[in-house]
Amino acid sequence: MRSKFYFAILLAILASIVGSCGLIPDTETVMLITPSATPTWNPLTPTLEPSLTRAATRTPTVTPTPYPTVTPFATRVPSSTPGDSPTPGPSPTSKPIFTKTPGPSPTTEPSPTPSPIEVGFPTVDNTPLVAALYNAGNRIVILAHQRNGDRTKWDGFARVLQKNRYSVLSLDFRGYGGSGGTADFNRMDSDILAAVTFARQQLHADRIAIIGASMGGTYATAALGDPLVKGVALLSSPAKVENFSVSLSALQLPDPLKYFIGCEADALYMAALTDMFKQSIAKQDKLHPVRAELVSLKCAAHGLEIFNGPQQERLTALLLGFVQAALQ
Repeated sequence: MRSKFYFAILLAILASIVGSCGLIPDTETVMLITPSATPTWNPLTPTLEPSLTRAATRTPTVTPTPYPTVTPFATRVPSSTPGDSPTPGPSPTSKPIFTKTPGPSPTTEPSPTPSPIEVGFPTVDNTPLVAALYNAGNRIVILAHQRNGDRTKWDGFARVLQKNRYSVLSLDFRGYGGSGGTADFNRMDSDILAAVTFARQQLHADRIAIIGASMGGTYATAALGDPLVKGVALLSSPAKVENFSVSLSALQLPDPLKYFIGCEADALYMAALTDMFKQSIAKQDKLHPVRAELVSLKCAAHGLEIFNGPQQERLTALLLGFVQAALQ
């Protein structure tokens, strides 16, 4: 009995020593029993004590959330169309800016225009006339040449009008160029009216402007009463040619636009233009203003000859502006 008592005391001492050395797990440690052997627990046989292994820390497996793919600024551009050129992207601190590369200027690379064709039509007295047609739509500009020229003198300006989407009918007066008959200066007003009729009936004109050089401008005033004619420009024109005179009542119509232009050193014709302009606005009032303008250029040339001098660009711009104002 005494030996069993001492043996129990010895076991208690051993248990105390083992606990103080940290060999017995605390309450927060997970114990894993190795399943390879089935231990027999015997308090008297310490060597058969089950093996205790500290559990490995369970680190949860986290699947990272995929981030959306972000396109860099340099390639974040809208779907491009021909002629668009995206600008390289800015720094991340600024908003992307997209710019469009401008296309070629129409003045440097004008769109191709069709060549003029020759057309023919009769006057009321059955005189066959011919004209060059520069087709570009149903807004028609009729060009009338001066006495010492024909329709070819208008070719350069006619092409400018065509490139600006105005159709041009440049006629030869009777007895000139390809037109029949003789140069009867008392009947050339009917040539202008025949051109207006052709533009209306055959070209389906929506509106018409007429520009005449010298005698061409004088005869052009014969169409001022036609509702389809929206403007008449007189370039170095006199008030009378042979027996035909500009109608005062036609000049004083509120519409269409009347445009008088010449060189200040071409004194005789500039004086006539100034007088016709003053007559056109003589009876206007606030309720019935007359659309008329007078321009004097610093030159001495006459009519179409102005296109051959230093005022060429100025004259082209002025006449183009007149057409735009009349046919707008």
